Amino acid sequence: MILKNNYNQVMDHLEVTEEMQDSILYAISKYDFDLSEQSEPQKKTFRMPKHTLSVVTAVCCIGLFIFGSVLIYNQSSRNDQTEIASEDSALESAPSSDVYASRAALSESVGFEVENIQTVPFEVKSRQYTSGEAGQAMIEFFGAENTLTFIKEERFYEFGDGENSAAVTETIKVNGVTVSLSGEENQIYLAEWQNDGFNYRLQFDQPISESALIEVINSIQ
Repeated sequence: MILKNNYNQVMDHLEVTEEMQDSILYAISKYDFDLSEQSEPQKKTFRMPKHTLSVVTAVCCIGLFIFGSVLIYNQSSRNDQTEIASEDSALESAPSSDVYASRAALSESVGFEVENIQTVPFEVKSRQYTSGEAGQAMIEFFGAENTLTFIKEERFYEFGDGENSAAVTETIKVNGVTVSLSGEENQIYLAEWQNDGFNYRLQFDQPISESALIEVINSIQ
């Protein structure tokens, strides 16, 4: 109570002059009441030394390089495996064949006599003796401008329906045997016939005349 009375007495005798009021207002006008920046703690910025930053950058680059190399290697390995699998599949699906040094060796392998062709309508550079699927013998005559393939096999089918046959355009008689020809305008590239339980086929890369073909057939022995 005593303090309150003293406070009241002091306030009763306290007088604020115009100079004091102007000074107070001036001081208030100069005071910054925006305490948001003052209350916010000062942010600290951490600066990494230049040499440390270089090391970190190099490590990151090496890491990215290794990661990219691993991805490329894995993709390449998958592609190689796919190619190998495709090649293996192609090899499995391809018909098996064996090459022989002579016509006699080919005949022994297939189990029947394979005739020879005495007359070939071009200069022969080389020959190849091959057995294909079961019961098939093949002799290829290679020349500079043409190739003749002679096939003898035990399989039977209608001419024009075989896997290597073409549409029959003409039939002729040679030594009493009916021969089916494929070609056009006296240019024959395929001849097929049956005799003594075997199928025979003559196939040319470049077509020949009918008369030349008959000479080839007559020379088979």
